[in-house]
This record gives sequence, structure tokens and C-alpha cells, in this order.
Amino acid sequence: MTQPGMSMKSEDEALELVRSRLKSWYPGGMDPDDHTPAQWLVRRWAELDREEAARLARACARLLIDPDPELRMGAIHFFASVRDAPDEGALARGLDEHAGLFDGVAAPWPFDGDLRQELGRTLAARARPGDAPLLELLHREALVPGRAGPIIAGLMRADLAWVESHAAEILRLSPRALQPLLYNLQRDSRPVLPLLRSVAGELPPDLFRTAVSAVFPDGPLRREALALVPAAG
Repeated sequence: MTQPGMSMKSEDEALELVRSRLKSWYPGGMDPDDHTPAQWLVRRWAELDREEAARLARACARLLIDPDPELRMGAIHFFASVRDAPDEGALARGLDEHAGLFDGVAAPWPFDGDLRQELGRTLAARARPGDAPLLELLHREALVPGRAGPIIAGLMRADLAWVESHAAEILRLSPRALQPLLYNLQRDSRPVLPLLRSVAGELPPDLFRTAVSAVFPDGPLRREALALVPAAG
């Protein structure tokens, strides 16, 4: 049974309910375990029938370009948490056509970085091999200075060959992508030393050492990689 004030029998009702729940959230307010406003929506999604769930997803898609950054962030987090919720291309359009709504806009609750980072991360996590338009968009994002780190894991799952062939360029533009890139390469048993040799002289040594030490256990590979940059101190 639908609770009073919780109806999603129309597109407008769904939009107003989503907007209201996202704006009325505060830590521990709806549920002590909720750390973002979108978590209530995620639980609600699992309870709805197919038609109402579709209206909920469409409402979140509409809010991706709302003037209010709290609503945009809530919508991003809903799609990040419910990866099978259809967004009808709204996430990709947000990055491709409305980047100004996300670029440099601080995430309004507990995330580091800006809304563009969270949007890119969500898109990459939802990407699948063979999804050419989305992968092309993520390729472009990976080559924007400073933007590769949040998307690299998802992009590597969807298009490892492209990342490997562009890894040195990606790292020169986004040095902080080194650690997630190395982690995913070693997870897939891919070679890492040729890449490290090609970029060691171009990345900050402290960052290089930190990433290598975090990813590789003590042993010959770690020692050989660390020898590529000057010793600390």
C-alpha cells in the first residue's frame, strides 16, 4: 500500500516526491544509516512496481540538470547506487551538454571534489563494453586534465584496451590516476613496468612512490618500480 504523501501515480507526483525527499534530508533524519539523501530513494526503488519505479527514475533523470546542486547530486547518487535504473541518456547528456552545471560545483554533502567528478564516476561505473557513444564520451573525459582518476576503474572494466593504449597520456594529464590505474592493471594481470618506465620522469616522485607502495606488496616488482624515481628524503 502506498503511504500517504508517497504516491508516484503520475510523473508530477514522482518529481515532487523525489524533490521533497532530497531537500528534506539531514544526517540520521530519515534513517540513521542514511549517509546521503538518495539512499531513501534507493530503498523506495526496490519497493515500487515497475511503472512507479520507472517514474522515479525519470524524475531523477530530470533533476540531473535542475538549478539546485543538492538535487543534481541526489540524482547522481541515485543512479550511482541503482545501476540498472534507466536514465534515458540523461547522465551522458549532463556531462556532454551541461558540463557547466557540474564543473567546479562543490558536492553539497560528504564527497570530496565537485559534481563533475561524481557524474563522471557514475557514468564510468555504468559503462559496458561496446557502448560506443558512452565510451567515446568517457575517453574524452579521461583526457581532460585532472579528470581521469574518478573514472579510470569503470573505464578500464569497459574498455581496457583503450586505457592501456592511452595510459601514459592519461597519467601526464591526471597524475593522481596512477594508483587506481595500477591497481586495476595488476588486478587483471597486465604488465605495469613498461608504463611506469615511460612516465616515471614526468610524475611527482612522492606521488609515484605512494601509488607504487600502496598497490604492490613488498617484493621485486615494487623495488624495481621504486628504483625508477629518486629515493625519498
